Amino acid sequence: MRSLATEGLAIVNRTRESRAVSSEDRNQLRRMASEARTLLPEAGYPGEAVWRGLQRASIGAETQFDSFDAAYWQDVTDELERGAATLASLDAVSNVKDADVHIVG
Repeated sequence: MRSLATEGLAIVNRTRESRAVSSEDRNQLRRMASEARTLLPEAGYPGEAVWRGLQRASIGAETQFDSFDAAYWQDVTDELERGAATLASLDAVSNVKDADVHIVG
């Protein structure tokens, strides 16, 4: 899920810079949102922000607003960054010896 967030952020950052979404990026975002939805039961609440961010990115790419909405893409970026940071912090805890929390997958 964390790698999906990182890949999604790269596409969203490209979109924010170019103010356009390529058909390849649109397809990738759609695929990543679908994959994140499949992983959601395993990732649980910590993965939900990543799934929501990817879903919003995919919707934004598909609808291609009449005018570029920088605030929308900033919100998507923030959501993906928060989700990735949460998963990274949980992964760091699970790699510590004798940790009480263990992440599966």
